[in-house]
Amino acid sequence: MKIKLFSLIILIFLFGRSFANPEYYSPESVLQFADWLFTKGEYRRAASEYMRYLFINEKEPDDKILLKIGRCHSLSKEYEYALNIFNSILKDFPYSPFKQEVLYESAFIYFKTGLYNKSLDLLFIKTINSAGDGINSELIKEKYFLLGGINCLYLKNWETALILLGDPALEKSEYKDLKDKLIILLEKSKSYDKRNPVIAGILSAIIPGSGKMYAGKPWDGLFSLITISIFGGMAAYSFLEQGLYSVSGWTYTSLGGVFYLGNIFGSVLAAMHYNAKHERILFKETDDILKNFTP
Repeated sequence: MKIKLFSLIILIFLFGRSFANPEYYSPESVLQFADWLFTKGEYRRAASEYMRYLFINEKEPDDKILLKIGRCHSLSKEYEYALNIFNSILKDFPYSPFKQEVLYESAFIYFKTGLYNKSLDLLFIKTINSAGDGINSELIKEKYFLLGGINCLYLKNWETALILLGDPALEKSEYKDLKDKLIILLEKSKSYDKRNPVIAGILSAIIPGSGKMYAGKPWDGLFSLITISIFGGMAAYSFLEQGLYSVSGWTYTSLGGVFYLGNIFGSVLAAMHYNAKHERILFKETDDILKNFTP
């Protein structure tokens, strides 16, 4: 009886130990689970599992897992957390083989938050400086040119954007369709005739309303021409009838002068609005193309 009881206790003990430390608690299993969560788009849970992996594992270099954690926060739009992690990698692992990837990920966050110049600074200066003889991965190179071109597009540096997006590195990459759509948009932006605000103002100074017609607002231009002509004609008639000191003549002249100056200023604004309208259309189409773009 005592032997059976003792055997039962041993079995319970062994069974309890196997249950307390099952295989799915091993570092490898935790990492696999974290990677699986990442592929399923559950980035916050994946970040927690990667953190747990760092806690229980002592073999894996931290910079690789920290990069994954930073990506999780970035894809969750927790940009401040992600940047803090990326900056810690650059500080604590100055010779990390993932340095260029970290710089790219940081540049992507600056792009997503509208800091296009800062994003370009990381891509054009820090990434190149860290590259030594060159960018250490074709994939990083492709991402570099693509994100650089997109930043230049939003900064309205059309020519530079076309150069970067037209780089041969993107021709055979997974981003080819995306860059082709962006190049079509850039070519479209070059095809429309921009309106020069200075020329619009000068035209309306010479012939009232002509600057607005030039800026794509023919009816506004015609209204300005008729209104200013009426005030000018009435002022002239009043001076002819009542002489140089005609009150009505000076009144019409003053009102006509206000409309004349407003017509010049309005023409300048009309030209600026004409250009801005086309740019809004371009950026709206760009946003639609890039809505699912991720690092």
